[in-house]
Amino acid sequence: LDRKTKRVIDLFLFGLKGVFPAAIGDLSQLEYLTIVGSDFEGSSIPPSIGNLDKLKELILADNNIGGQLPAEMAKLDNLTLLTLNDNDLSGSYPSNYQKFCTLLTHHRFQCNASISDGNHFDRAWEAFCTTGVCKNYKRARFNDYTIHPNPSNGIITIQFEAASKNDRMIRVYDNSGKVYNTYEGADNSVELDLSGLAKGMYILEVQDAFSTTTEKVVLH
Repeated sequence: LDRKTKRVIDLFLFGLKGVFPAAIGDLSQLEYLTIVGSDFEGSSIPPSIGNLDKLKELILADNNIGGQLPAEMAKLDNLTLLTLNDNDLSGSYPSNYQKFCTLLTHHRFQCNASISDGNHFDRAWEAFCTTGVCKNYKRARFNDYTIHPNPSNGIITIQFEAASKNDRMIRVYDNSGKVYNTYEGADNSVELDLSGLAKGMYILEVQDAFSTTTEKVVLH
């Protein structure tokens, strides 16, 4: 991996085995990290994960991760999505994790991070949180949309559910951060032609005056 430019790592059902690598903290430019369906043999999330200060989405589900949650993970100030369900995590939530109580789940518009489900903490995540309704909820709903088809052979349509008085910015980029396609406007339906791009996974980012959301787009 190029530690200076790597922004996206998606290891969905790759079946990795071994100890969770502490070197993950060296990927200083990482913004999106997904590891699902691997076996980290009960090892803990390394404290070095707190070094990923640019991280926006962290999905570590169903990986046989054990031990307690590292307090250092609360350094991830840019995090908007956190999913840790179906591991073997236990113990108490670090007190500085209260900041995560307003995050979205992997369902994007449901409130609170997906943390306690399938783990063995001393209490449910909802019982730990003292904050109210997710702060991002109403703002994210304004930018609610669907992408179809996905996977796609190159032509995709982004359909927004709500009208916008302001322009939205749509960008499509790869895991190195190279931008391939942009759109700016207030249309409720936007068609993008990505047929000239190589097969693989890309990130589609939608930004308006209130929020920024991202989705993965697969070209086949």
